[in-house]
Amino acid sequence: MGYEEALQLIEEAKETGATKLELGWQDLTELPLELFQLKQLTILDLGANQLTELPPEIFQLQSLTKLDLSFNELTSLPSKLFQLKNLTELNLSGNQLTSLPPELFQLKNLTGLGIGSLTLTILPPELFQLKNLTDLDLSSNELTELPLELFQLKQLTILYLSANQLTELPLELFQLEQLTMLSLSGNQLTELPPEISQLERLTTLDLGHNQLTELPLELFQLEQLTMLSLSGNELTELPLELFQLKQLTILYLSANQLTELPLELFQLKQLTILDLGDNQLTELPPEISQLERLTTLDLGHNELTELPLELFQLEQLTMLSLSGNQLTELPLELFQLKQLTILDLGANQLTELSPKIVQLERLTTLDLGHNQLTELPLELFQLEQLTMLSLSGNQLTELPPELFQLKQLTILDLGANQLTELPPELFQLKQLTMLYLSANQLTELPPEIIQLQQLTRLGLSGNHLTTLPPEIAQLPNLKRIVLDNTPLTSPPYELAIQGMDAIREYFASAEEGTRTVAEVKVILVGEGASGKTSLTRCLREERFNAHEETTHGIRIKPWQLDTGDQELRCNLWDFGG
Repeated sequence: MGYEEALQLIEEAKETGATKLELGWQDLTELPLELFQLKQLTILDLGANQLTELPPEIFQLQSLTKLDLSFNELTSLPSKLFQLKNLTELNLSGNQLTSLPPELFQLKNLTGLGIGSLTLTILPPELFQLKNLTDLDLSSNELTELPLELFQLKQLTILYLSANQLTELPLELFQLEQLTMLSLSGNQLTELPPEISQLERLTTLDLGHNQLTELPLELFQLEQLTMLSLSGNELTELPLELFQLKQLTILYLSANQLTELPLELFQLKQLTILDLGDNQLTELPPEISQLERLTTLDLGHNELTELPLELFQLEQLTMLSLSGNQLTELPLELFQLKQLTILDLGANQLTELSPKIVQLERLTTLDLGHNQLTELPLELFQLEQLTMLSLSGNQLTELPPELFQLKQLTILDLGANQLTELPPELFQLKQLTMLYLSANQLTELPPEIIQLQQLTRLGLSGNHLTTLPPEIAQLPNLKRIVLDNTPLTSPPYELAIQGMDAIREYFASAEEGTRTVAEVKVILVGEGASGKTSLTRCLREERFNAHEETTHGIRIKPWQLDTGDQELRCNLWDFGG
């Protein structure tokens, strides 16, 4: 991804006469000038790059109607941008603009405007001149109140106000009667005005992560709602009137303080997604079986000790989370949910796993972490569609060789077990990109690690490793390796924890024999505020800081010293006084 690929996409658009061009997520720091020759473009996506400025040549793209500049590093906008009079959608969210130029509001044809994540504390009055706006994103700013002029934008159908600092809502908000989508999540709202019922056209309402302790009954008059999020509030109960929202397909109730569920909840028979995680539920009513259309059900992090058999009548489920409960065993009926692709059983008290797990042959993600498993049924390794498997935090002492059958695995977490060695079959899982082995009792890492050429992350912390195999330096995609709390001597621990570049350099030097790698630890001790940190700065040829803060704990800084015939790598250990 990058400049060359962008040039290729531009050339293809030129040859085909494409009117839409997507250059997002290309890590671009500048735009090829060839882009501005594509006069036919009507839609241009430049989002999620690293652009610090926008060339004035942008004005040459006069046919543009949609322009996405979101999540770059723009600090200003060229005046030429505002000559694009045909723009109907402009996304500037997530840049480093400290203010919005007045010229922006001359784009009278705008129907969609994204100015979220800009740390705005007030809204410029010119904004309210854009009478054609139907979609306005003001999320992730620092708004503490909403100007009344905002509510003159009567055409608004979509309004994002999430992640601001709103403590109350002006009643004028509820005069925006065309709204179909309203996001108010991540504010500091303690109550919801009953006037919410005036927004009769709402289909999506996000009230998550506020401080609501109760809900006005008028909320349940919004009969067009299909998505409602109440997650992350302080609700202790749900009103019985909830059942009036017959059109709901998605309902988020996680991270509240619910101890029981009203039976009326199970009259919402259109639900496909129901999130009840992070509450205080001790039981699940058998009426759950009435929600026959459910595909996603999150019951994680409650206080369930058993599950009603009726739960397993929900044959459409593709995702089920039961993590963080107090389950000691699983009903065999669980394995009748043949459509499951994601199953989370982590952080329970399971001591064994039934061989019937093999019936869930569509599983791609399985989390069994943080239970009390001492062994695994061989049938587990017949789940050939698995791409993610977590077995961390159990009591496994060995891995069966059948592990190699899981050829599709890309993520495998075996951390915090009692493994003393790794079977060679593990290294036949050549699709692995992440392998976590931390907090075991491994004394060596086999050279067969070289077979895992797709690895990007490797966790080895908290083992008994004294050496790493040289083959580890030949893993081209390995970007992150975690080696904390290991007694490494080869490579030296202080060098190894600096990351893969240092490890590769170490093994390259050892193999070439052209240069001796010298490593020394220099420990500075003394009374507090006696100048140890200043001495460290001086050795590293850094500027003296008269206001240097007192060191707490240990601060380790590298220092390269050329002795003439070799380079000495020093690690300066600055102990707090």
